[in-house]
This record gives sequence, structure tokens and C-alpha cells, in this order.
Amino acid sequence: MGNRFYFRMATTNMLLNRKFYAPYLLTCGMSVAMLFIIYSMAITDLPGGSTMKMLMMLGTIVIILFSAIFLFYTNSFLIKRRKRELALYNILGMEKRHIAVVMFYETLLTALVSIAGGLLFGVVLDKLMYLVLLNLMHFEVSQAFHLYPEALILTLVVFGVIFLLILAANLRQIVLSNPIELLRGQNAGEREPKVKWPLVVIGALSLAGGYYIAVTTKDVMAAILLFFVAVILVIVGTYCLFTAGSIAVLKTMKRSKGYYYKPSHFVSVSGMLYRMKQNAVGLGNICILSTMVLVTVSTTVSLYCGIESILGSRYPTDIEVTVYDTTKEEQKAMLELVETRTRAAGMNIKQLNAYEALQFSVDKQGDTFVADTGRAGDAEVTYLLFLSPENYENATGHAIQVSPGAVAIYEQSGHLPDTFKLFGETYIVGERLKEVPVKGDLTTFVAVNVFYLVVDSQETLNSILVDQMAAYGEHASEMEYVVQFDVDGDEAAQLVLKEDIRDDLKALMAQLRDDGGFSCGVYARAGSTEDFYAMYGSFLFLGLFLGILFLMATVLIIYYKQLIEGYEDRSRFEIMQNVGMDTKLVKSSIHSQILTMFFLPLFTAAVHLFFAFPLLTRCLKLLYLEDVKLFTICTVCTLLVFSLIYGLVYSLTARTYYGIVSSSDERR
Repeated sequence: MGNRFYFRMATTNMLLNRKFYAPYLLTCGMSVAMLFIIYSMAITDLPGGSTMKMLMMLGTIVIILFSAIFLFYTNSFLIKRRKRELALYNILGMEKRHIAVVMFYETLLTALVSIAGGLLFGVVLDKLMYLVLLNLMHFEVSQAFHLYPEALILTLVVFGVIFLLILAANLRQIVLSNPIELLRGQNAGEREPKVKWPLVVIGALSLAGGYYIAVTTKDVMAAILLFFVAVILVIVGTYCLFTAGSIAVLKTMKRSKGYYYKPSHFVSVSGMLYRMKQNAVGLGNICILSTMVLVTVSTTVSLYCGIESILGSRYPTDIEVTVYDTTKEEQKAMLELVETRTRAAGMNIKQLNAYEALQFSVDKQGDTFVADTGRAGDAEVTYLLFLSPENYENATGHAIQVSPGAVAIYEQSGHLPDTFKLFGETYIVGERLKEVPVKGDLTTFVAVNVFYLVVDSQETLNSILVDQMAAYGEHASEMEYVVQFDVDGDEAAQLVLKEDIRDDLKALMAQLRDDGGFSCGVYARAGSTEDFYAMYGSFLFLGLFLGILFLMATVLIIYYKQLIEGYEDRSRFEIMQNVGMDTKLVKSSIHSQILTMFFLPLFTAAVHLFFAFPLLTRCLKLLYLEDVKLFTICTVCTLLVFSLIYGLVYSLTARTYYGIVSSSDERR
């Protein structure tokens, strides 16, 4: 009988507090569904899905960690709201163990409803998400869809443990607190806080350090390592400045008599100032979550939208053949082989470029290039590609004249002085080219400096080859002969042609060379399209999934803050109305307070994104995305869409907040 009473009491409590519990249950259920779906994707067999599996497993880990942290955080809102209620139970005669039983049933009901509902929703949605992922990856829709018991078990275990830990944390508060402390718990933080200047300084320095790293880091490899350092600094800076810096700003506003002694400003500034210690953490969380949404969605959308551009840079033609250290006779025979094999396959060559080039890496120390065998601390890794005027014309179709001792240069990244030294020889930059002379794998290299240089003659190019071989020995690069061409066949035919050319090329070189030894590579864009769509489709799917999770958390935090602060502020606004403030003035005060508090995180997140943009641009280069314009457009669109959603949430929560503070009866 006793347990039935406590169970009924727990059910009644949840119904009475449905305004708090309903969003919490919805969020828990969505988190359950998302974990189930992501882990199902991680263990699903898909063609070309190794990259997808790795990304989905990473997403599984992120969702588990985020769900645990976020559900603990949102549970704290519920407990804060109910501290007075639990204290009254104790004062009216219920022992702490009885309250613990009630809380056990409440947690059990929450877990059962959210896990069962989330799993049901996840199972229903799993097939749809499976089809969406296949579509993003450009794979054929497979009917071999399975419901994996492993996903069900993992989800049950993870959220079962989370709810057990939440119950333990709640019971600990009940056991260790006395009724008087619980009664006062809901009003904690009413004392006007003091400005903690050390935190203000730490926050400003941390934020400045994170921004400095983001803006000044040029080396792409270093950008990946420093990205996490910058993120930590920005997070620390955000929390410090919201906690201490916001109080300093509010006290400055309070000292301004012309601003502060207006009824709407007086109410909003005073209200924020007296509870800013608690508000600051929530606002900082909203800011960080908003930044995570913006970064995650903008980068993954950019990568997916830029696939064709990436493929075009990495594979400028349908098929590319590269052979190293060839003679003129071998090059001629190679061209004849390509043309013969293509015609035999029933296809025509639409455009063909053939050229000889030399590329290798060096260290750049000021205006001097040296071998990178013993890199100095201040050296910049640099990739160089050399062409003769004849090969430049073969590659581009345009003639070029270069003066003796001079070079024409295209700077893909970095800058080369007008005069520089390479292996002891001095060269002058005679012309700076507007377009990249040849497209290929070097176009997507990620380095501080990538330069294309056209020397004055083939003799000069051969001389650089000799110097480079002397400097690098057995690690030296060889001259490469590249044939790039488009054909009119479909992707399947192109893949067959690629394999036929590779086989014929091996047989040809075995005939032309006594030792039969040679190094070559035959590539087809069609063979890489599937891999790129698999990788970037998975990125987009995971990015949107996590973006929704972070957005959901942001919305719930805003909602709870508005709800809780509405109940806390109602008595204050009733007093204001009793002393003469009319409803219109109350609404104006509320509007001013909410605008200041909840649009500040959005503004700060936009500033974070602005400073992170250069660093994100360099990180995306590792994934071959060079199109900064595309990334800019995707980032701006993401910010606009998120701002619209944020504004809608503001509108709805402001209405809820005003409904609470302007009511005369307790609303639950």
C-alpha cells in the first residue's frame, strides 16, 4: 500500500510540474532516439562505408558524453524548482527516506517514458535516416535493412546508467540538506555579486589568446593541433567573461544614472545583477552550444556542397596517367598507347594535356630554399613544381617566355620575394601568373607555401633536377610525365579503361626497359567519386545530427531559464505593479531584460564564429576544400537560419515568461 501511495504521489507531482517535465522528457527521448540511430549506422554494413563507420562511432561517443552532461545539467533546473516543495514534504512529516522513494519513482517514470518513447521513435525513424544517409552518400538504396539488437542494448545500458547517476545525485541533495536549506535553495544567489577582476582578466586574456591563434595560424597542420587549444581558451574566456565580465558591465550600467534610473532599465538591470552568478553559467552554456551548432553545420554543409569542386581540383580530368623518369621515346609510346586503348574501348578523347614536371619539398628560410632533411625551427615547409616553357605550353595551350635567370610563378599559398635562392642559385621573379599552370594532386596540398615555377628552359629544369638529386640522394624526386584527358564514356567504362591502360602500360614498359622497373600511377575521377561522397555524406549526416542535438539543448536551456526566472521574478513585478508600474511598463521591462540576456549569447557566438573562420578555413584544406567563397556563403546562411530559430525561441519563451510574471495565481 505504501509503495502504491508513493508511486501515485510521484505521478501526481510530475503531472503538476508538467510545464517542467514535458520538455525534459521530450529531450531525453530525442537523445535516446539519436543514440540508437547513430549507433545503428555505426554497425551497419554499407558499400564503401569504412569512413562512415568511423564517423558514426565518433558520433556515438559524442552523443553519449553530451547526453550525460546535458541531462545532469537540465536535471539541476528541475531540482532547483522543486527544492521548496520537497522541503515542505519534510516539514509536514515525511521522512527523507519517504521523499527518496518518491524521487525514485519519479526518476523511474522519467526513465521508462523517455527510453521507451525514444527507442520507439528511433526504431521508426531509423529506416528513414538509413535511406537519407544512403542518398547523401550516393549509394543505391538497399533493401537489406536490419534492426540491430546491439543498438537497443547499448542505448538501454547508457541511459539506464545516466538515470541511475541522476537519481544518486538527487538523493544526495536530499540526504545532505536540511529543510531550511532546501526552502532557501530556490532563492540562492539573491545577494548582489561583486566584480571578480581576476576572472575578468583571465577571461579577456583567454579569449584574446584563442582569437589570436585562430587568426594568425598559417600552417594547416599546426591549425589542426592548435584548433583544440583555441577552443579551450575560448570556452574558458566565455565562461569567465559571462560570469565576471557581465557583472562588471551591469555595475557600469547601474552607475550611469541617465540609463539606470528609467523604470524599464532599472528593473531589468537590477534583476540581472542580483542573479547574474547563476545566469552567467547558463548564458555561457547557450553561447558555447550556439557556437557548436554554427561550426558543426556550416563546415559539414560546406564540405558536402563542395564535393564537385574538390573532385575538380584533385582530379581535373577523367583520367590521369603519371610515369616517372621517362625518355622522349617512352613518352611518345605512352601517348600512342593511351589513344589506342581509348579507341579500342569505344570512346573518344575530348581533350588531352601532356607535360613533364618536377616537384619536391624544401624548407623556406626567408628568401632561401634549402633541403628539408634538417628542418630549422623557423623554416616553412614549401612544395615546388617546376615546368619548362615547352611543358607549360603543353599543359595550358599558351606560350610563355621567361628571361634567363628568371622564373614565372604562381603562388597557390604563401608569398615568394622578387629574388630568391634555391640550392645556391639566385633567381628573379619575372612574372606572377594569375592561374595555376597545371591541376592535380599538388592543387590540394596543405602547406604554408605551394609554388608553381616556370623556368627559362629545359636545360635549367634539368640542372635543378641534378641539384635536387645531389641534395636529397636516395630520397630525391624524379621527373614525372603526366597525361591528363577526358573521355565521352560513362563512369563504369572509365574505370575499365583505367585498368586496361595500367595493364598495357606495364607490358609496354617491360618491353622498353631491360630491367622492367618503373614507377607509375593511373587514376580516374570516377573511382574516387564514391569515396568522396561516402566521406562527406557521412560528415554532413553526422554534422546535421549533432547540430540538432546541440540546438535542442540550447532551446531547452533557454526555456528552463525563462520558466524558472519567471517564477522568481513574479513577486518582484507584483510589487512594482502595486507601487504604480502599469502592465505596459512591466512588459517593456521584461522585453528589455530578455533581449539583453538571451541575444547576448547569440551575438557572442557570432563573434566566436567570425574569429574562428580563418582557422576553420585552414582545417578544411586538410579535407581538400579550397573554396573559401563557398564556405563563407554556407557559414552566413547557417548563421541566418540559426538566428531565425533563436529568434522564434525567444518569442515563444518571452511570452511564457510574461505570462508567469504577470499572473496572480501559481502556475504549474
